[in-house]
Amino acid sequence: MSQSGEESRLVSMDTKVTAVFAVLGVLVWAASRAVTESQLLQFVALVGVGVVVPTLLNEWRG
Repeated sequence: MSQSGEESRLVSMDTKVTAVFAVLGVLVWAASRAVTESQLLQFVALVGVGVVVPTLLNEWRG
């Protein structure tokens, strides 16, 4: 069996979704730092995109 087939089974779709949104969360957080000095908005951007959105998506798909 090829390694790529084994790797795709080792990482679940939930983990892939969470990883993508974690990276997006950091990017949105960095962009929000450039736009606003509000730490509350920066925190909401980071946690909202990096944690809440993937959690909701994984639960909805689940």
